Order: sequence, then structure tokens, then C-alpha cells
Amino acid sequence: VGRAGRRPRVRGLARVLVIDGAGWMGGGAMDRAREATRGAVRVLGAADQVGGMAFEDNSRWVTPLQPCADKSRVLAAIDTIVAGGGTDLYSALDKAYLALDETFAERKHMIVLTDGASHPGDFETLITKIAEAGITVSTVAVGREALEGLLGEMARIGRGHYYLCDDPAAVPEVFALETAAASRVGIVQRPFFAQ
Repeated sequence: VGRAGRRPRVRGLARVLVIDGAGWMGGGAMDRAREATRGAVRVLGAADQVGGMAFEDNSRWVTPLQPCADKSRVLAAIDTIVAGGGTDLYSALDKAYLALDETFAERKHMIVLTDGASHPGDFETLITKIAEAGITVSTVAVGREALEGLLGEMARIGRGHYYLCDDPAAVPEVFALETAAASRVGIVQRPFFAQ
């Protein structure tokens, strides 16, 4: 019997995929992001939960955090992500954090795919709060103009992995690596190059 006031822990992984949908992601970059996101969903088990958040000037749930029982519905929702607009990463992170903090899962993880350019925000304080809640954060920096300092620091504070993909073609492979590593999250600061 747990202590009064403590939430029960359940097995499985709860993961939110936070995808940059800004205008710069148009064309092939968004196609790769959708492909990577679909791959990350497919490998999750029945006991896992997944949510998809897209962000531009505003952030929106493409698919809310939910059990992976009906993957076809989640996969169909991912295909609705389109590129356009600016970038407000901070609000997307905050919404993903609130959803993960409220869910019951053994492990809680967030993967952020972006170039890091965003409206201003106190990212260090937010990621610290996320980490203190037991949620790990991994970042995938996409493009040659990616803000490596910000995204690397977010992953360090969030006790996750950091990947640099200067070619969007590498994104699906990176997501596959990150999904496989979800149970042993630890910072990996290194560039990643497509084979």
C-alpha cells in the first residue's frame, strides 16, 4: 500500500513527441519528421502511452497523450501535421510537461524535434521543472542553422539525449535510436550523420 497522497505507478512509457511545424520545415523536412514520428509510435507497446504536439506560432495537440491501443488513429493524426508559421517552442514544452506530469507511467519522456529558433522564453527554468518532475527530455536539432547550444543544454538538464541532424534525411534513424534508448536515458552529446 502506497503512502497517502501518492499516485500509483504503472508500468510502461509515456512519451510526447514535440514537432516543430514552422515554415522552414516545409517539403522534405516535414515528410521526414512525419516518417520519424510514425516510426516512434509503431514500436511502442500496448502498456505505453503516446501524444503528439505540433507547434508553430501556437502549439496544438495533433493527438493527445493516450494509450497505444489504437495506433492507426494516432498514425493518421500524425499525417495531418503541416509546416507553416513561426515558432513558439516554450508553450509546446509547457503543454507537453503538464500532460506528462498528470499521467500515470513508470517512465515519462519527451522528444523535441526543432531547429531551436523560437519566441523567447525561460527554457532553463522550464526544463529544470520538467526534470524535477521525473520527466526526461531529448532533443533532435535539425538543419545547419540549428541552435545547438540551446538544444544541447535542454537535453543535459532534462537528462536525455541530444542529436544533431544537419540533414533532415537522418531524422527517422535518430528517432529509431532514441526510441530504443528510452529505457536507458542518459545524455549523449554528439553530432549524428546519416549513413
